[in-house]
This record gives sequence, C-alpha cells and structure tokens, in this order.
Amino acid sequence: MVYAQKSFNTPEGLKFQEICENAAILIIGGSETTPSALAGVTYLLLCNPTSLATLTTYLRTTFQSVEEISSITVNIDYLLAVLNEALRMYPPVGNFLSRVTPPEGCFIAGRFVPGNTSVSVSQWGVNRSASNFVRPNDFAPQRWRGDAEFRDDKLKVVQSFSVGPRNCIGRNLAFFEMKLVLAKFLYSFDVELCEESRGWMDGQKVKFFNQRPPLMVKLKPYVKA
Repeated sequence: MVYAQKSFNTPEGLKFQEICENAAILIIGGSETTPSALAGVTYLLLCNPTSLATLTTYLRTTFQSVEEISSITVNIDYLLAVLNEALRMYPPVGNFLSRVTPPEGCFIAGRFVPGNTSVSVSQWGVNRSASNFVRPNDFAPQRWRGDAEFRDDKLKVVQSFSVGPRNCIGRNLAFFEMKLVLAKFLYSFDVELCEESRGWMDGQKVKFFNQRPPLMVKLKPYVKA
C-alpha cells in the first residue's frame, strides 16, 4: 500500500475508495489463500505416508536444527514438488477467475467467443482431468520431478495464482511462506491425522475460497538423536 499512499489523491494516483477496494483484495488474498494451501498440503501428506516420510527425511538430513531453515536455505526440490502437487489437488481458489473478452470478440482454444463475454477456467476441473494428468486423483509429487510415468502430464494447466497481467502479485511471497512454514513444521514435529479428520477434503464447498472445517492432527515434538 506504500505506493498507493505516495500518489494518494494525485491526478495519476488512487482515490480513497479505490485504495479501500484494493486493500480488501490484498488482505483477503494474503490472509486466506496461504493457510488454505498449508492445510491442504498437510492433509494430503498425512494421507500419503510415503511422501510424508520422504519429505521429512529430506528436511531432517539437510538441516541440523530448525534455526537453519530460512527462506534462503529452504530450497529443496522435493518440498517444492509437494507444494505444487498440493496446489494441483487442492487449489485455494478452486472456482472461476473470470476475464472479459474484448468488444470485438476473440478466438479462445480455436473457437470464436463474442465480445464482452465473461470467460474462465475451473482450476479444480482442469487439475483433476484425466486428459491432463495420469492418475489425476492421486497425490504424486514425483510428477513434478520428471518421473517417466508422468511424462505426458500437462503441468502448465496448474495455475493456482492465475495467469497474465492480472495474476497474483504475491506468488513469490506465498511460495516463500509455504516452504518456510511447512519445512519448520515437519522438521519440528512428527504429525498424525486424527480420526475425526479422515475424509477432511471430501465434500468441501467452494465460495471463492474453500470452506474448510478444522483439520485435527496430533503433534509429537521431534528430538534429533
């Protein structure tokens, strides 16, 4: 908001109501999406013990203490693959982010769409489509690491932060936050899913964001031998 305030009420700047509208978007986008993604990746890892064990091993062999984990040191390929796969299966904004076609109309995917038409892509739909992914409903971080089984996957369809000039300006910050929080969390605790949260992802409604119930887990502090 610093840049908006610098030009506040100038001819080229934003008016008060415009700043308020932008502030609401920034607050909502910055406060809800990352927790939703972290809840989703935690659940998916707990439902896939092999992936959880692999990531935990990477973290606990790479770092000697939780204090060593920072936004600079946390660049572990498997951690990024886990997050990308979680965003594919549980996008924080799973509904439609609309665009409007130009007045003269345009071609989209080889078909002419009239002007001033609202168009969008369902992230949930394309991310779970068998025409885009092998075993689309399976949590498989290795698909992001060049595994031969998934060589025909269309990874570019996963656009959790949208695309183009209107995509999320906080993408890099969000990945830093998610990597840092998840890495420190899994380094510090052995985690187990509580019985009452089995099937946590099933039947969740999407009202712009996922309407998620509490995710109940058991934590046991990790003590390095």
